[in-house]
Amino acid sequence: MKIVIVDYGMGNLRSVLNKFRKLGVACEISAEPRAVEEASGLILPGVGHYGRAMDKLRRLDLLDLLNQRVQDDRVPVMGICLGMQLLMEHSEEGDAEGLGWIKGDTIRFRLDDRPTLKIPHIGWNSIRQARPHPISDGLTQDELFYFVHSFHVSLTDPTDALHVTNYGYEFVSAVQRNHIFGFQYHPEKSQDAGIQVFRNFIQLVNEPTHVPSESHSLPAVTE
Repeated sequence: MKIVIVDYGMGNLRSVLNKFRKLGVACEISAEPRAVEEASGLILPGVGHYGRAMDKLRRLDLLDLLNQRVQDDRVPVMGICLGMQLLMEHSEEGDAEGLGWIKGDTIRFRLDDRPTLKIPHIGWNSIRQARPHPISDGLTQDELFYFVHSFHVSLTDPTDALHVTNYGYEFVSAVQRNHIFGFQYHPEKSQDAGIQVFRNFIQLVNEPTHVPSESHSLPAVTE
């Protein structure tokens, strides 16, 4: 098994790399097509501007290959922070089209009526599990994770929500559809809880039959 962290120049890649290596997994940072072609699992990290991130993926000529690996080959993929937002169809940031692997948009926090809450949302906050999934095994219902973001996702299908968090209002903080996972928070900065998320992802890469073929059909989550 080899995990490839896709290097498109947006994010603290080495922190993610170090966490996977501590878990004894072969992992590398690369923008080389050959590495993406050989990956057992893919990580899309990211901190920065949505539109510029998509432009960089285009300039690296990685979009078609990523679509092939994720949509056709069904390689498990994890988006982190901006990487989760890129899974959506569109973002208000830069009025940019995204990867479109999960239907929805990335929008800026609507906190005009909450002047005491600052944007970006920075620091530790708890999650609520919207539904069970093996990627959440070992996490408590109110587990704390570390966040740094000004935008969040708004899903077309609320059943794609995996975790939700409250910051002025409830927003989606993790998503899952089939073998595609996204986390708005930073597992690599979230101590033991983050390590558990990475450990669960590794298990799903090793045993992909544990990944459900369809999203769960559950009541809508308030966004």
